[in-house]
Amino acid sequence: MTLREVTRTVIGLVENASGCPVVVNEDASLKTLAASRIARGANRIHTISFDPELATRFVANLLSVY
Repeated sequence: MTLREVTRTVIGLVENASGCPVVVNEDASLKTLAASRIARGANRIHTISFDPELATRFVANLLSVY
């Protein structure tokens, strides 16, 4: 998976501000486009999961409107 430069920039800003790493992963079992978990307590990692098939269809639908 290759993240866009703007996405990498935002992730870097979040990591710098929070002091916690951000992990992005594909998860085809999600029932939604994406899900996130914010680092807190003993869990010191921000996690973003997304369904790659739904993400691709979502972007294709956006592009078809324009």
